[in-house]
Amino acid sequence: MQQLFWSALFLDDAGVSLVADEMSREPRLARPNGPADETVNSSLPEEFFALQDELAKNAQALVRVVSARHDAEAIGEAYGRLATTCVRCHERFLYGTSVTPNDHALENEGDEEVR
Repeated sequence: MQQLFWSALFLDDAGVSLVADEMSREPRLARPNGPADETVNSSLPEEFFALQDELAKNAQALVRVVSARHDAEAIGEAYGRLATTCVRCHERFLYGTSVTPNDHALENEGDEEVR
C-alpha cells in the first residue's frame, strides 16, 4: 500500500497500474461451501469476504482509471475508494468494530467513470 500511495502521490501512472493490478490479482480466501464446511475460512464472517471482493474491485477500477489517460483527480478518487476499503476492513478485523461493505461501490461495479 505504501508503494501505491507514493506512486499515486507522484503521479506515476505506470507504478500505480502495476501495484493496483498486483493487488487485484492477490490470491483470495475462498468463501466456505456452507455450514458443514470445516475449513478455517468458515470461521470468517461474510463481511470479510465482501470487503475482500470490494478491495479487488476497487483495485481493478484504479487500474482502469490510470490506463485510460492521465487524470490526477480521477486517480486520487479511485485511490481514495481503494484506501477506504482497506481502512474499513482493518477497522473491523483489527479493532473489532462493525462495518458493512460499501454498497455504493458494489452496486456500481464496472460503472466507474473514466475521464
